[in-house]
Amino acid sequence: MSEIKGPGLLYVNSRITSPNLSESQFLKWYTTVHIPEILDTSGVESALRFKSPVEDTKKPYLAIYPMKDVGFTQTDEFKKITVTSDLLPDDEPIYNLADFDTRYYGLTQYFEPREVKAGMLRRA
Repeated sequence: MSEIKGPGLLYVNSRITSPNLSESQFLKWYTTVHIPEILDTSGVESALRFKSPVEDTKKPYLAIYPMKDVGFTQTDEFKKITVTSDLLPDDEPIYNLADFDTRYYGLTQYFEPREVKAGMLRRA
């Protein structure tokens, strides 16, 4: 496996697996606990969340974290991000309640449009 480093994306695709965790609990935990904790670290400055509009998607939730250095995901600081919360049933770790597909992508090339139009994502 190659070394994880440099600019890129942390991609996290997920689905709820426990009948004890409602979608509203999951989304509240993600929005009010998990993402703020991630953004409080020194290695992640922004987050994007998505939900698939397709009903039978296996993992309908997606979070993407653009990073200056995806190697940050291998640090002790990143590994200390909590996986429990009083918003989760029986204070279970989130990994017992949902299935996550976590991937790291290193930047290989960047393209910028000649003209920026309304609604386009633009590199900060």
